[in-house]
Amino acid sequence: SSFEMGIQVSRALFESVGGQGTVIETQGPAAFTGAQERHRGFEAALGEYPGMELLETDFGNWDVNRSRTLWESYLNRFPQIGCGYFHNDDMAFAALEAMEAAGRGGQIAIGGADAMPEAIRAVGDGRFVATVRHSACRMHMYPVVVGVAHALGAVENVPKKIVIDGPLVTSDNAETLLFVQDDGVLIA
Repeated sequence: SSFEMGIQVSRALFESVGGQGTVIETQGPAAFTGAQERHRGFEAALGEYPGMELLETDFGNWDVNRSRTLWESYLNRFPQIGCGYFHNDDMAFAALEAMEAAGRGGQIAIGGADAMPEAIRAVGDGRFVATVRHSACRMHMYPVVVGVAHALGAVENVPKKIVIDGPLVTSDNAETLLFVQDDGVLIA
């Protein structure tokens, strides 16, 4: 779920800085329930780490230009930023460009969502601490499979909500998760 995505990546970020320091959250669109849930997950994790201080939370709206502009501002205003949590990987990459341009690349722990192949590579090479898989394949496949199974009588009761897991991508599993997203495999 989007809540789990938010809490998993946030915990990984907070752990990477020893549970002490500052964080900035760059959210998706305010009206999107997935972004609302990622934010709730972030807030829940923040509540578990009293040594973490929230500097800013703004809406990046999935817009890379907006994310880059926000982060250029943050980098000018805040001399110490421990980590940045992004509701998607594209916004995280845009902020990383701003960090690198400001000479602060590699100084701020970054975590995103969606586990795009480039983001998984960024976890593998240390540019990101974590990302989390948001599998469009599973999200769109499950309703079809469950619907067909129900229509054929293979299942009688279908729950109102079916949870689709999204693994946290860390340096320990980045290679595997990149492999299962390969066009020749595509099972993630």
